[in-house]
Amino acid sequence: MKSYVIKVNGYYYAGEREDTTPIPRPTEGWYTNRGESNVIFFVGDITKAKVCEGLVNLNSHWQRIYNAMRFDGLDMRTIEIVRADNIIKDLKIGG
Repeated sequence: MKSYVIKVNGYYYAGEREDTTPIPRPTEGWYTNRGESNVIFFVGDITKAKVCEGLVNLNSHWQRIYNAMRFDGLDMRTIEIVRADNIIKDLKIGG
């Protein structure tokens, strides 16, 4: 299975925090509660990056980033999706 890491504005996507941010949200969709969303975060160290295994998983995490741009005000200047199969083996990255 192909693996990927996502890099936004020079930092690696590292997943979501369990705390939530109160943000006006539409009523439809899968959210913690209406009006709240999990906080996504980024790191500079690739070994702490979230590894997206497979295209479905990659799309799911991309949608989280997209929703952060759309609803939470994430200012994205650049995005890079990097194939990480060899990087994972060499650096022992965990997701």
